[in-house]
Amino acid sequence: MELHLQHIQSTTKAILSFCFVILFFVFSSCEKDISVKLPDVEEKLMVEGFIENDMPATVFLTKNTPYFATFTNVGVEDYAVSNAIITINDGIVTDTLFEFLPFAPGFYVSHILGEIGKTYQLSVSSGGKNVTATTTIQQPVPIINIRFQKNSTTNKGTVWTKILDPTTKQYYRMLHKETEFALYDSPPTSVYKDDSFNGQEFEFGDFFEDLGDSSYIKICVIDKAAHDFINNFEIDARNRGNPFANPITIKGNINGGLGIWCGYGASYASIKNE
Repeated sequence: MELHLQHIQSTTKAILSFCFVILFFVFSSCEKDISVKLPDVEEKLMVEGFIENDMPATVFLTKNTPYFATFTNVGVEDYAVSNAIITINDGIVTDTLFEFLPFAPGFYVSHILGEIGKTYQLSVSSGGKNVTATTTIQQPVPIINIRFQKNSTTNKGTVWTKILDPTTKQYYRMLHKETEFALYDSPPTSVYKDDSFNGQEFEFGDFFEDLGDSSYIKICVIDKAAHDFINNFEIDARNRGNPFANPITIKGNINGGLGIWCGYGASYASIKNE
């Protein structure tokens, strides 16, 4: 049976190889320059906004780019949107965010701090365009343990951060950093939903951390809209360059624009990787 399968596989490979050779000569002998005019892309505001308990809101505001645009470090600044009017409202107070100029064009920060359980309405106005979104800071889930597990063959290891998941439906995002005053960053896969561990203890794994360093972990409770947006964004990032990957629709919660306005119910822990 195994030999029969191997014969079929060998024959199939030979046929496929022959087909590829034929196709190569067919297409290489029939070259023709084709000029295609791509439709203009509607310019939209793109929001990347977060607010968490005991921290100010941050919003990075840009505009979308044409699909085939050349994107460089200079281009990032070109697409940042300055001098926008951005407000958040918690039902009582309306706060106007200030832009962090000249250091970070398009980066806006609130004066007020986020509070657990509050819902925040975001409004952005720039160049005649107006976008809105709403998010709520969810109740954080406490971290009950953090530990470092060294790899047996390298000087790296995994930081495991344990929570007790509530029985209600939960969505999470894990962020990390290596020094106290650095900004939190996300691993390639940073979001989770509790389908497989609802109401149980669960450990988030932060892989390939260096022995002797410190690890700072933030576990954020988020809503479904934020989970789906970030999850699809990360899948798309992992699939870039793969011609066989299915296209991903990255849908956020920004009315009239693109992106995400996300509330974090955050818990923190840190450990020396020993």
